[in-house]
Parts: sequence; structure tokens; C-alpha cells
Amino acid sequence: MREDNISPRRMIDEKQLLEIIPISRSSLWRLQQADKFPRGILVTANKRLFYLDDIVAWQQSYQGFKPQRRGPGRPKKKRRGEPRDQAAGAQ
Repeated sequence: MREDNISPRRMIDEKQLLEIIPISRSSLWRLQQADKFPRGILVTANKRLFYLDDIVAWQQSYQGFKPQRRGPGRPKKKRRGEPRDQAAGAQ
């Protein structure tokens, strides 16, 4: 019988993952839903484990968040006591 020098891949749970990558659980979920983060493996109904080497590979390849404007935004609110002409920007 031949023995291979294969070592098991280290796995971490969500609590350990969030200590390494300081984001919220909801941000983690959103990244996973967008296929921008490794999903991990569901080992029981309530326990998901992640391969540490997948997390390290993600850290090395992550380019960061690139916000994109979705539109002009909301109009400015009128301030109390400010005449209507000034609030609309007309002078």
C-alpha cells in the first residue's frame, strides 16, 4: 500500500472567517449571491465551512469595491426659513 503525502485542506467556520475578513454577515451573503466570494460547503443544516485556501486566494485576487453612480441622486431639501427661490437654486 502506497501512502501519498496529501494533507487535508483546512476548513474554517463563518465566525472564524469573519475574524479574518471584517465584513458583516449580510455583506458576506451578498458577495456570495453575486458569485464574488467562495460559497463554502454546507456540512449540516446550520453549519457552513469554508476552505482556508479558497479564502486566501480570494484575498489575493480581490480588486476592491468600485462604486458606480446609479443616477443623479435625490434633490436637495429646502431648509426652514429659506425663500423658495434660493432653495431651487435660482437667483
